[in-house]
Amino acid sequence: ASELVTNALRYASASDDDVTLRLDRTEDGGLWMEVQDAACALPYMQEADATSEAGRGLFIVDRLALCWGVRPLAGNAGKVIFAVLNP
Repeated sequence: ASELVTNALRYASASDDDVTLRLDRTEDGGLWMEVQDAACALPYMQEADATSEAGRGLFIVDRLALCWGVRPLAGNAGKVIFAVLNP
């Protein structure tokens, strides 16, 4: 959750008010996370070298989550990034 929220705050929001975090449970007890922001630009995984201190957020999410993805919001209102973790 911290990686998704940090990315939204760093790259996609004009203010903290533009970011919303939602947490829920899946039917099998997994953790469903969503981060909504007002930017329409879609995230992408960056290639970080061994000494980089930034650029690994989506890589970490990709490795730890069962699945993750992005849903653009209607009317260019932004996007929702979601990830599902094992119970």
